Amino acid sequence: MKRHRYARGLSVAVLTALLSLSSPAGAEAEADARPTGTAKTVDGKLHDWNTTAPKTAGASALADGEYVYTDYLFDDTGKPTGLGGWTNRGDYRGQAATGGDYAYPTDPKRCAHNCADLREVRLSQDGDRLHVAVTLNTMLVEDATVAALAIGPYGQDGGTPRAWPLGANLSTPGTQHVLTLWGSGGAFDQSDLSEVGGEVAVDLGSNTIEASVPLSALGTGPKFRAYLGTGLWDPAARSWQALQASNTTTKPGGGAAGDPRVFNLGFRAGEKGHWFDNQQAAALKSGDVSALHADIDLTAPDREPPALQPGFHQRIFTSSATVPRGDGLPSEGVVANGVRGRGNVYVPNYGTWVPTEFHFVGSHLPYAVYVPDSGIDRMTMVLHGGYYTHGTMTLQTQFIEMAEQGRTVLVAPFARGVTNFATDYAHLAMLETYDDARATFPTADPERTALWGYSMGGLSANRLSVLHPDLFASSVQWEAASGMEEDKPAGGTGNGYPVDLADNTAWTNTLIRHCEADNVAPYSLLKPWTDRLEALKHPYRLWTLSGGCDHLNLASPETAPDLGLDAEATEQARIPDNPPHVRFKTSEEWWRPDISPRLVFNSAWWVDDVRVRDTSAGLTAYGTVDALTQGHGGYDQRTEALPEREGSTGTYPYTETGRAPQQPGTPIEKANAFTATLTNVSSATLDRDRMGLSAGEPLTATLESDGAATLRLTGAAGMTAESGCSAVSVRSQGDDLLIDMARSSQCTLRLAP
Repeated sequence: MKRHRYARGLSVAVLTALLSLSSPAGAEAEADARPTGTAKTVDGKLHDWNTTAPKTAGASALADGEYVYTDYLFDDTGKPTGLGGWTNRGDYRGQAATGGDYAYPTDPKRCAHNCADLREVRLSQDGDRLHVAVTLNTMLVEDATVAALAIGPYGQDGGTPRAWPLGANLSTPGTQHVLTLWGSGGAFDQSDLSEVGGEVAVDLGSNTIEASVPLSALGTGPKFRAYLGTGLWDPAARSWQALQASNTTTKPGGGAAGDPRVFNLGFRAGEKGHWFDNQQAAALKSGDVSALHADIDLTAPDREPPALQPGFHQRIFTSSATVPRGDGLPSEGVVANGVRGRGNVYVPNYGTWVPTEFHFVGSHLPYAVYVPDSGIDRMTMVLHGGYYTHGTMTLQTQFIEMAEQGRTVLVAPFARGVTNFATDYAHLAMLETYDDARATFPTADPERTALWGYSMGGLSANRLSVLHPDLFASSVQWEAASGMEEDKPAGGTGNGYPVDLADNTAWTNTLIRHCEADNVAPYSLLKPWTDRLEALKHPYRLWTLSGGCDHLNLASPETAPDLGLDAEATEQARIPDNPPHVRFKTSEEWWRPDISPRLVFNSAWWVDDVRVRDTSAGLTAYGTVDALTQGHGGYDQRTEALPEREGSTGTYPYTETGRAPQQPGTPIEKANAFTATLTNVSSATLDRDRMGLSAGEPLTATLESDGAATLRLTGAAGMTAESGCSAVSVRSQGDDLLIDMARSSQCTLRLAP
């Protein structure tokens, strides 16, 4: 942290001049009597700011005299110029076009392609002073970024435009003063902060520039209209950094010297677009940013962030793990342009392996939400395709129809970039997105959560559904080559082959749409996945689309099919809370405990702590627990082949095949008994209570294992074996009963309380 304090003592002449610019007589005395924020130290840290920032971008809150606004993330794209200079998002701009065209300097160690990305701004009155804290998403160098706060009369529309000083190339109407901050210094209009007794500090740990100025200097008191913008600072010229057509190591590109030098504007709501920057881009292009302001009264009563209204929003959460940069740069914020994952995916039409990559490595991550006007009964996670983003959903009108018809809130994870295939850090981000959305929308029935994914998103839905079968009732996979085998190098690295874990999807309703003429994900690559589902007799519906549709037709708003069919097919699907039959298969080579315990895939429903006995085969060293409880009675899953039929999506004809769940399924006689078959498993835990079993009466366990294994039965301590076989013994440990199988064996064990 570096702090720059300016003299607070003012001469009589300067003080008299400032007072002549302030609010009417008596206003200062009134302000002193009003509620104010807590005392602040200008140190660049946020420890003495108490108001929690809203988790919805574009929203603000006021508490105890502190105002805080949350901005959109990764929206720092500036003005659209047509110069195509925006290369900070990698090579996929053609699919997920940014609203603006500004490009950062290519040297990643000063800006990391993200240092003008506003995350939040805080304002507070501390006695007779205004405190300002501007927090960025990325901050590597204290004077790389400039932020300006333009202040004018509260609620005043229009007024004489005032040019922002120091070369910003932007004007705002009615503005009286502009506070410009660049970390290592600051200015009040054209003058140094020292001339008004201001101070400024920067802290690279919190990514924050903090400043304080006397309220008397503002001419408005603690009630004012504010505009906010960020850009790049040129320390040598003491000005906002000018743009040129092409970026270089030290200079930004995508614009011209006369363009606004603002990459990111604050005080926006209702944004849309791939990067949630469309409104900002339009304002900068027109030169009129007057609509992007906030009227702030620091003496007003406390105000919570508004409830989410119907429509699109961006939500922000803090991830529990960040992607290591590996080049000495911190992980906060930072557009990485391709931090490699450990696996690759073979794309046949490209004839090459596509590496999994994480382009956004910060701890603060966004996701998109659509809140239906019809109400919320359930949640659908929408997973974007390769080279698209979470914001792509805001441009597709058919998503609205799906949400409204199915009364489902749509949640689109960003998941660290565009070619990650839901692996590793991206996988964790999707789970954390799920967690935040579940907490945000409590009326959404967790037993009816659906996955929907297109192309890479379909592959991601495939992966999530096999690894977390107890989270998702249905998995919709569009144009996803789900049978496409992932790279399995000899060294045991990679991300695994989800088809091998299809065993886990007995209670998942899988819906597949695929064009016969798909030119990116050939239809033939679907066959290993559907063949496996058919062999297991698991529920799935395959819609084979004809009529000349290809991979991109289904993504285009003009030719995309009606999503109402998908909503209808999935809205009744439910994932049971405690299914009577659980088959769970895993490979420890898939696990990533080094990233997060959430990426240890060893449990589903009442089966937990599964460990693989022989892991020598790496990714393909699978262990399986196949267990059935009679404790609840009820019915096991049963499917029947669907009769082949013809239909139409509204755009393309299709042929439907697959298997449908039959109601009721296979009956299960209620009894205090269970069966468990362990294959290549050294240990596993069964939750007796969730299985509906009693430890207070005789219990029958029918067991089979292909080798030595220990089965833990929770809450069954003290039970003894009335009869069994020589290879099986029981012992108590804490509250649990451990059933040890010394070798490959089959045994019916009768336990007594």
